[in-house]
Amino acid sequence: MLARKLAVLPYAAYAAHGAAAELPWLGYNPRMGFMPQAEAIARAASLPGEALSPLSFNDAEAVYLAVLAGQGKTLLPRAIGAADARLQELTCPVQAPSRELWLLVRRDLRGLKRVRAVVSWLDALFAQGG
Repeated sequence: MLARKLAVLPYAAYAAHGAAAELPWLGYNPRMGFMPQAEAIARAASLPGEALSPLSFNDAEAVYLAVLAGQGKTLLPRAIGAADARLQELTCPVQAPSRELWLLVRRDLRGLKRVRAVVSWLDALFAQGG
């Protein structure tokens, strides 16, 4: 198995552009509470003046789409949030996490041309800051 770290993804707080910072935090289903961003959202939502939305998610893309729809604010990887002009970065009331991104390739698949092409593309993408 080929295993190597591609990048460290820092997270930041985001809401839809023009949305009020007082929106509730969009968090994850309790089963997803082990994720660093889910833990940080729960901590942020527990602070005075903050709230957790009654909506909960088990998928990062669903959280992202709910933020775009103006349903609340959440933590997203900066690589995603900063690249989307529909989002605005907010001040995060807690330490936003970072997540490691790893590439895993089975030994028996490493030699395939299509796998090598994807690995090369990922290497180039993250060499540019991703």
